[in-house]
Amino acid sequence: MGGEAKPESLLKEEKRNEEWELAKKQELEAAKKNTENWKVIYNRAKQYAKEYEAHEKELIQLQHEANINGMHPRTRKILQLLRLRQIFNGVFLKVNKATMNMLHRVEPYVTYGYPNLKSVRELIYKRGYGKLNKQRIALTDNSIVEKMWSSTNMPHLRIPGLNAPIPCGAGFGYYPGGWGKSPVAARSCKFNVVGCEN
Repeated sequence: MGGEAKPESLLKEEKRNEEWELAKKQELEAAKKNTENWKVIYNRAKQYAKEYEAHEKELIQLQHEANINGMHPRTRKILQLLRLRQIFNGVFLKVNKATMNMLHRVEPYVTYGYPNLKSVRELIYKRGYGKLNKQRIALTDNSIVEKMWSSTNMPHLRIPGLNAPIPCGAGFGYYPGGWGKSPVAARSCKFNVVGCEN
């Protein structure tokens, strides 16, 4: 006795379910293979990034050593004379032939130019510090300077052009030996400049 015959619709449904299961299994295998491929690709990229970063660090280190150790002793001495011993140091110098010759020799290592009020103010507010009560305080506004230079600290402080005469032969202007722009009050009216010494 043979088994009972199944209806054709039931047979079709079983066949369709088997096909779907097979398709799902193939999709899962393909997805697994795809994720494994992506892991391999990711690991390769990560390894490349590490090698590139190590190479970049080595290159930067070599450049740094070349800049410091490969510097000519005369150039190093000039930087020392100009009081430029660290990176981001700044100094004001009187312009003459000797300083210009020194600046030309250390030109690859420094930037230089004529200061103006805006750049000096920005420099002082950004990097300027003063000592008040044996503490290092950032110069954020003029009140700190007024406290440091109050009349009790320096009663005989004389500033040429403001409360002391300017030296003979000197004057305000932009020429060699000139004092630049004359001092201007907060209301933009000029100070009474004290006359020349005789």
